[in-house]
Amino acid sequence: MLRSQWWTWPDDLIRERIADFSDPESFARRYGGLETAPDQPPS
Repeated sequence: MLRSQWWTWPDDLIRERIADFSDPESFARRYGGLETAPDQPPS
């Protein structure tokens, strides 16, 4: 979630995407560049 730098997003964008925060893994894939599952080493 750090890669997304969500804290720099405008308030209206955070409100728009608030539901995405409930699933950190999905959030990281969508906005933070996470491409592998947490139990798999990066390639």
